Amino acid sequence: MNSKLSRTFLCFIGLLLAIAVIAQSVEETIETHILDGLRNARPDLDFGNPAPSPVEGYYEVSISGAQTIYVSEDGKHFFSGELYFSEPGRFVNATEMERTKHRLEVMETLDENDMIIYKPDGETKAVMTVFTDVTCGFCRKLHAEMAEMNALGIEVHYLLIHARVLCVMEAIRESMKRP
Repeated sequence: MNSKLSRTFLCFIGLLLAIAVIAQSVEETIETHILDGLRNARPDLDFGNPAPSPVEGYYEVSISGAQTIYVSEDGKHFFSGELYFSEPGRFVNATEMERTKHRLEVMETLDENDMIIYKPDGETKAVMTVFTDVTCGFCRKLHAEMAEMNALGIEVHYLLIHARVLCVMEAIRESMKRP
């Protein structure tokens, strides 16, 4: 009786493992199919790896790490824009939640040696990282409030950018994509 039960159990475990392998293989095939379709249509774009989205039958794909599209499993249809889900009393932007995850990953790679840091005199209660441009009026207004922020325990990390430089860099990047 024990050997029959052991064989049945082993067969059951083997079946579960086979199902897991097949499911993984199907998932990889869908992701490959989606990327192949997108790259065939637009080889000039950089597509991220498809990930299952909150919408059944659709996968989330980033374009150049900036824009998100939602692609059907067959790779023939997609939509672009914000994806929301509802909770009692509110709508939640699922697309923005994913962008926030990506931004936090990028922020983790930043080096404090590349920042100008304004530390509070007392305990640091919060850290705020600011991409600032000395030609920006809003940035100058924020800087004028530095003492007040520091007094509240907010440590401010400045990363210097110049809006005009970013526009030029984007134009160069776009021109390099053209044949």
